[in-house]
Amino acid sequence: MLDTSVFIHAERKGIPVQTVVAALGGLGALSVCAVTLMELAHGVARASSRVRRLERQAFLEAVQSSVTVVPLDTRVAIRAGLLNGELNALGFTVGLADAMIAATALLRGDSVATLNGKHFKVVPGLDVVEL
Repeated sequence: MLDTSVFIHAERKGIPVQTVVAALGGLGALSVCAVTLMELAHGVARASSRVRRLERQAFLEAVQSSVTVVPLDTRVAIRAGLLNGELNALGFTVGLADAMIAATALLRGDSVATLNGKHFKVVPGLDVVEL
């Protein structure tokens, strides 16, 4: 499962989604949590110009059509809430979006490929692939 950081980096550097997918295809079947689409859509809304907004919208659509999008469900919501609370109790600050991505990966038995390993390394049992 690819973390949002992978796509944010690519979008900022002007790297097409297809290039990212081709480069990471060796990791196996690529997927994203629906939360990644939410985070990318947030970036669309915050674009500084109409042109930038259209570019980001096209990038978001390319992500959506290039990898499997895993929806959120009740099991993920509960697991993410528990995970976030447990980590906070231990002194780790993990955002809810990252907790949802981690919970989705855990429940599916997936690894998380990310540029922000520190966000995910604190999650017990999660296989983290740092890119």
